[in-house]
Amino acid sequence: MYLRGKIARQNATSAENAVMEWCYSSTRVLGRIHHHRVEVGVLEKRRPTTVDNLDHWLRKGDIGQLENLLLQGRAHLLNGKTAQNNPKTRVFLKNMEIYKQKINLMLESIYMGDVDAVADLLQYKRCIMARHPLTMGTTVHLAVIHNHVEILKTILSHPSAPINARDVEGRTPLHYAAAMAGAPGADQSAFDLLIEHGAKEHVLDVEGYAPENYKKIPLLMDLPQVEGLNKFPIDIGDDIDKLIVERNLKALQEVVYAGDYALLQNRVFPPASRDLQRVLAHLHTRIRAVHQAVSDDDLPTVKQLLDNYDIATGRDETGKTPLHLAIIFGRRRITDYILMIYPNTVDAIDKDGRTPLHYATVLPNDRLRDSLVNALMSAGANFASKDKVGQLPETYMRDRKLAKEVYQSVRSQTIDMIQGEEGDSALARTPHPNAVSGMLSDDDGDIDVGVEERVLALDFDQKDYSTLENIQIEGRGEQIWKLVKKHVHNEKLNRFLHSFRQLQNRLQQAFAAIDDNDFKKLRSLVDEDLVHARDPRGFAVIHMAVLRERHEMVEMIANGWPRYVDIADENGRAAIHYAAAQQNAIYDTLVDAGANSNVADKDGFTAVRYRNSPDRLHRPQSSVTSVSSLMLRRLSLDESMFDPGGEL
Repeated sequence: MYLRGKIARQNATSAENAVMEWCYSSTRVLGRIHHHRVEVGVLEKRRPTTVDNLDHWLRKGDIGQLENLLLQGRAHLLNGKTAQNNPKTRVFLKNMEIYKQKINLMLESIYMGDVDAVADLLQYKRCIMARHPLTMGTTVHLAVIHNHVEILKTILSHPSAPINARDVEGRTPLHYAAAMAGAPGADQSAFDLLIEHGAKEHVLDVEGYAPENYKKIPLLMDLPQVEGLNKFPIDIGDDIDKLIVERNLKALQEVVYAGDYALLQNRVFPPASRDLQRVLAHLHTRIRAVHQAVSDDDLPTVKQLLDNYDIATGRDETGKTPLHLAIIFGRRRITDYILMIYPNTVDAIDKDGRTPLHYATVLPNDRLRDSLVNALMSAGANFASKDKVGQLPETYMRDRKLAKEVYQSVRSQTIDMIQGEEGDSALARTPHPNAVSGMLSDDDGDIDVGVEERVLALDFDQKDYSTLENIQIEGRGEQIWKLVKKHVHNEKLNRFLHSFRQLQNRLQQAFAAIDDNDFKKLRSLVDEDLVHARDPRGFAVIHMAVLRERHEMVEMIANGWPRYVDIADENGRAAIHYAAAQQNAIYDTLVDAGANSNVADKDGFTAVRYRNSPDRLHRPQSSVTSVSSLMLRRLSLDESMFDPGGEL
């Protein structure tokens, strides 16, 4: 429904005007900087221009104010205006189109890197003071952001160069030059040039950061997003970009409800629409939380989250609603609840044209199939609805071979999607959605600067997740969630955190295999990355294998990866500490594999001491030795990394 494609040129003006009005009427920037002193400049100039002000300027011939409108990209406000018998105004309006063209050409020449054109245009009136209509970036900003050092030199040679001017984010050109210079191996010519020409080094932007902060931690700024916002001419984009610019939240929410959240991937959200980004991410996460709860047969969570019809029809990437999923996973209680509260969802169609009844008829368990088919039919399901391949529910009921093929394909696809293997996008790379407390609150709280610095200082090209594991173990895993939302357009960070989540999911699958004593499955899952991965309690697979007393599994892990045999949990205990208290042969196996029995845990006890006094060791309180595989699969997804504000 929302296909990418360029909007016709005749629509560009109206969309651009919408951008302008939102950009200049916004007072959010002023509201966000009340903790810091703000210089008069761009923020002052962005005060809304009223009809009375404009008429006054036209009447009095205030050319300076009228010129500012052109320089800030608000020439549309002068469309249809008359000189009101003022000769200076008449001359200005007569030459306005030429001036506007020169301003646009200046911005475009900087973006394109045309040094000669910029040098010529600097001589025309006040073109050097031109600003990007969307971001209020000056000519100096644009030269820095697009890394055109020669153009920057040319502009700075002009006595009126706006070297310390601010854009809508309250940033001077030095903020951007600092972020670019801070990257390893980066050229800092632009930064040095600005310093040489007297750029102020201690100006704070609206987030309270000085240039030195960005130079120290360049990942605090999403430079690809900055570059996208400062392109010129402005690329109006496709229909969804237009919805973002126009702040059409209702239509954007429909995109999310329809399961097309991936279409919001890599979108540029201008400053006036940036709050929508968080709203849409929150909505998508809430829908995924419902789907996860259905998968886990967690009826209390479903009841808590499924609080309106829109959420009840919130779809995944394949168009499946919570009712579709309840049928596919055979969740009878959840099916009954949804049909009771939202009966109109009974005939919802996914992207394959299938209703919940289609999926009920393909279930392999005869008793469950009959039960769910009867429940849907009693709720008024349409048995005459055909899917995209022309099949009725009745067809699958009769043709069990075809039904088996559909069931296996759909169930596997759905499980992968819920676990995050599918539907991966920049915006969708959020922590796992089974985060009920996070869904019930819009308050993200403050991000711990220490955690943020630790995460942003990581080498995202490496697969070392020990820092993230330690943050989880410290009970601050929710900070990782907040970082994802704050730096939603930082591709490297999001890929890194997504990979970490995938590894954590695999770790839970391994825990489930250990709990089920499924040696074959565990062997298929285990590799070096998994062996030294730790959950929010610091448990690795070898801890769990010992706690479940799976001797064969312990042998495989310890002998296959002996270097990780002493990995410690949150209490400083290695697997051998727990084995020592069990009084079985696993302890000897670990010793033979090289485990150190003389290392003390955080209580000061060694494995040798626990061997002699097993009652001193208190087993973990997380019921890891008795819970079902289903609960183990959910265990880490309910903990701090995936549950903002939750408790372990």
